[in-house]
This record gives sequence, structure tokens and C-alpha cells, in this order.
Amino acid sequence: GHQKLHLQDQSLATYFPRLTTSANGWIDFSWSATMIERFVRAFSDPHAGASFRYENGIFRARRAEICGEPTEFHPFCTGLITNHAPGTIDIISHDGIVRLSDLRNVENMPVAGTHFRLGARCHSTAEDLLSARLHRPRSGLPKN
Repeated sequence: GHQKLHLQDQSLATYFPRLTTSANGWIDFSWSATMIERFVRAFSDPHAGASFRYENGIFRARRAEICGEPTEFHPFCTGLITNHAPGTIDIISHDGIVRLSDLRNVENMPVAGTHFRLGARCHSTAEDLLSARLHRPRSGLPKN
């Protein structure tokens, strides 16, 4: 049989605005390894990837996985590249190491993990992160 449709109780709803990869996709390396891994996964296919800065460029990661067991690192270590391979870079978070892969430049061309120097740092600026938090799309907002 057919189920009867019911209106959603808006008092029980939780609204999240739609995200835009270019505006909202900046990785905050102060997050936990789990949060970074989930964030990168959220911006993977069909999206362009989660963004970060390295030296003078902007890059994107489209895949992530947590490496090894949780390990506590000093907050100053977050964003440091601790290992690299042709297709991956390992980045320190405060509670573990995240392996980023399917690395791309802003032209969406693949970038080798070995492009990134060991001991160098990946980061997002305070302005990147603030802008990402404050950005809201102009359409598709609920009318209250």
C-alpha cells in the first residue's frame, strides 16, 4: 500500500546551508585527524577537493586516510609534512597523521606528493578559514 505523507515538524529540523567548495573547502590543520579526513572526503568527487596552501600555491586533496594509531603532537607541529610518496603526503594533526592523496593544483592538474618537501608546512590562512565560516550561498536559503 501507499504510505500517507506527513509534513515535517520544522521545530525538530536542523538546517545547514549548502557548501561551496571554492569558498568553504579550506582545511583547518588544527582539527583532529578524524575531522580532517572526513572534511577531505566531503569535498572529494564530484567536487574539486579540500584546499590548503603550500609555499606560494594553493592545492587540493581529494582523498584522505588516517595513518596508524592516534598520537598526540604539540600544536606547533600541525600541518607539517612528515612523509611523502609519489601519490601522497602525510600531514601531522594534533592527534595523529593524515595521508592526503589525489593531490591537485588549482588548474585541477595532478601534483606528485614528492613536490612537497619533508618538514615543510601545509596551512590555510586565518583569512581563508574565517571567509569559509562566514560564506553563505545567495540562493536556496529557507524563507522564514
